[in-house]
Amino acid sequence: MVEYTFDLINNFGMFRDFHRHRVLTMERQLLTTQHGFKMPDEVSILGIDKDFEDCMYKSKEVFNMIRKKYPPQAQYVVNFAYNYPYFMRLNLREACHLIELRTVPQGHVDYRNVAQNMFKEIKKVHPNLSKIIKFVDLKKYELERFESEKRTEEKKRKHEG
Repeated sequence: MVEYTFDLINNFGMFRDFHRHRVLTMERQLLTTQHGFKMPDEVSILGIDKDFEDCMYKSKEVFNMIRKKYPPQAQYVVNFAYNYPYFMRLNLREACHLIELRTVPQGHVDYRNVAQNMFKEIKKVHPNLSKIIKFVDLKKYELERFESEKRTEEKKRKHEG
């Protein structure tokens, strides 16, 4: 049996997407604000950097107030854009499933990049075994979900009209 362990840190929203995969083991901790956050490119493109930062800092401020007395409960006010460290251990079969699913063009850029890097690391240590991961997409996309959303809207218009 082949297993892989990855030491990851990424936003909590992305962690939740990976957490949906059930044939793996995750070692996790309480969600905090201590690992900072990364400003999403889309936020900068829209010109709402200040609003985003204000939201993040307010979340941190409330978290710090609640954490003094109630550490487990405080994590419920942490914005999902804050970084979250964890370990993920999975076998080759689950790695294949996760990587193929999470590298599709309409996937979120955060988890697509991590899944692509996981594939590259697996390929380094097991080049022959990595060949079973046939549907990995290593391309970079701009506005990853835009094309998918556009097709959905076109289908809606056809059915309505």
